[in-house]
Amino acid sequence: MGGFFGVASKEDCIFDLFFGVDYHSHLGTRRAGLAVYGEETGFDKSIHNIENAMAAALSALAVGVPAGIIQRVFDRFEAMEHRIEPVATHKGVSFVNEPPYDAVVIGGGILGCFAARNLRRWNISTLLLEKEDDVCKGITRANSAICYAGYDNKPGSLKAELTVRGNANMEQLCRELDVPFSRCGSLLVTYDETTIPQLERKYRNGIKSGVPDMKLLSGPEAEAMEPMLRPGVVAALYAPTTGTMNPWQLGIAAFENAIHNGVEAAMETEVTAIHRQQEGFLVETSKDTYFCKMVFNCAGLSADKVQEFAFEPSVRLT
Repeated sequence: MGGFFGVASKEDCIFDLFFGVDYHSHLGTRRAGLAVYGEETGFDKSIHNIENAMAAALSALAVGVPAGIIQRVFDRFEAMEHRIEPVATHKGVSFVNEPPYDAVVIGGGILGCFAARNLRRWNISTLLLEKEDDVCKGITRANSAICYAGYDNKPGSLKAELTVRGNANMEQLCRELDVPFSRCGSLLVTYDETTIPQLERKYRNGIKSGVPDMKLLSGPEAEAMEPMLRPGVVAALYAPTTGTMNPWQLGIAAFENAIHNGVEAAMETEVTAIHRQQEGFLVETSKDTYFCKMVFNCAGLSADKVQEFAFEPSVRLT
């Protein structure tokens, strides 16, 4: 919803930043964009689209384009200033923030808290909205607390890729936020020989997805590794990268870190409507109305309802 986007390469996103969504039909301006990317001069600034530019800038940062280059682009391309003039009213409804927020994050669970934290890494003004009286009171506190190795996901899928990457980065992330993390490993065991092919399939999936150091164990090997297993194990899949942490503690730590770095938050504030504007979004809540350039929907089990404030129904969470 304005806050979700992706690019294939640094070149793609830097071209998007200069020329909006139409750059593919402007081969000449592609070359001009390369000149600017190389900090040279001369580029076509005939295409003006602040919303696409902001999205492309965040995408560029995400794939490693130096923030300094992007800032210089915004400084030189006067039609794409970092701040825009706020809309005063929408259908007679005034909004309370001026200038507008760059981003509003809806939902103060672990996903919303980390989204807000990461947005502030790039000096993006961010407001976090949470309908409860505190963060992480929804599905976050019902999380399994397991940092999965990644062998259950379909090889080649985005979920498989992100699970393996997230697992590898989790220990450092917890260290940054002073949250205990245990790389305890996991054993997936079977007591039925007919299910051994399922373990083998999960092992092959994990290998294809890049899960490191997995092993298929015999029953005696598994029981030697974990003496508290009920006797009779016939086979097991060992994944040493599986870990555990307290998801509630992790989410709260992310929230506190985000607030410390400048994120604003409004508790007991439920989103009731979202109005799409040319310059961004008006977000109406049970307390106030806010104007922003992007909306991040991190509303957990209410995400489908939030989505329908701005788009036709397409997904139903049950």
